Formats: sequence, C-alpha cells, structure tokens
Amino acid sequence: MQFQLYTEGTELKPQIEVANEKGDTLTIGDLISKPVLVLRYSELNCQSCVDDLLTQIKEAGSFNTTNTLLLAYYREPAYLYQFKRMNQLELPVYSLQKTGLPPDTLNLPYFFLINNKLQISNVFIPEEGDMASVKEYLHFAIDKLNTYQ
Repeated sequence: MQFQLYTEGTELKPQIEVANEKGDTLTIGDLISKPVLVLRYSELNCQSCVDDLLTQIKEAGSFNTTNTLLLAYYREPAYLYQFKRMNQLELPVYSLQKTGLPPDTLNLPYFFLINNKLQISNVFIPEEGDMASVKEYLHFAIDKLNTYQ
C-alpha cells in the first residue's frame, strides 16, 4: 500500500525514452497525449501473473490501443515477440527499463492511470491470484478514463 501512496501524483519526465517493438525510440512525452491505463511489467515478473492480468484486460472489452499502454522491460526483443504471440496481444508494447517509480522495485506487475501531463494516479498493485480485485480495478479505470473524454 505504501508504494501506491508514494507514487500517487508523481510525474514521469517527458524526456524518458521508450522503444517500440521495432526498436525505434521515442519519448514518453510524445507517446502519451491523453489519459491511458498503463500495465507495467517486466520479463522478470511472475509470467502467469502477467498473463492473468492481460487476460483480464482483454476480457473487460473496453481497453484498446487508444486507452491502454503496456510498458514492459525485456532484455531480448525475441522474448517480447514470443510473449505477444503466445498471449495473442494486439496492444503495442513499449520497452522501458526503469520508470523511477517506487513500485518498480517490487518486481511485480502493476497498473496505473497517467494523464497527458504525465501525472500518475490510481496505482494498483494486484495480489497474485486476486482476479476479483483486478476486474474491479479495471471497471473503475475505464469509468475514470471515460470521464476524461
């Protein structure tokens, strides 16, 4: 809980660089122009946990390329391609080693909302296997994103 509280209101630096799936770099400031849901994870996280979270995003049916961003870290691009294929992911995945956010130190996947000013809100670090809370958070997140429209 403390990681969630410490992260609320934090602003990402617009010059932070991310790489798309082709390896092209762009800044987080150029990437985010409106509020979106972010799933942050890494290849070191519990893979079945990440798979479960992605399944919940897909099953919610309201998340798409315009309101959802996957920020991951993979040392080898081949792992990312395999991961996308296995999970039948249509959402783009951007590689970012470090966000500087406190939850990154937990080695757990987590969600947050980020607005066009790169301010973070509504951080959610799900407990492993608690899909009921994940569904509830995703419902809340889409409602929140719809209020920004």
